[in-house]
Amino acid sequence: MVYVTDNKDDSLREGAALAMSVHRVYQLLQTDSPEVAELRRRLDERDAGIIGEIKRVYDAWTPDQHERVDMPAGRLVSQRVNEFVNVVGTPDEICERLTELGGLGVTTIECALYSMADPIGMMKRISTQIMPRFSTN
Repeated sequence: MVYVTDNKDDSLREGAALAMSVHRVYQLLQTDSPEVAELRRRLDERDAGIIGEIKRVYDAWTPDQHERVDMPAGRLVSQRVNEFVNVVGTPDEICERLTELGGLGVTTIECALYSMADPIGMMKRISTQIMPRFSTN
């Protein structure tokens, strides 16, 4: 999810509904391979404790909570987990993060708006404040 805001904390309630999908990340992190072990090490080095926060969401998540606001697992989503899953912030912060992700090889970003109170307003902000900065014309 891309959430344009001047205050990142404002994104938590709506963002948590999509951030609950981090349960899939936790499942992946349980894979027994050298590559995943290295990923776990790098995640812990970059963001100490994030895997434990993701596990709390994983332990509480059930399919009936998927992409729904104010669900029990969503209440366990910390702002750190929210920002791990979603791209949130001011237009400048979002563009910086998208550029960083592009440098890592990411070529597609989903602007999922299922849980937003004002999806049309957010799409307008994304289309006027974010997308023009990445124009290929």
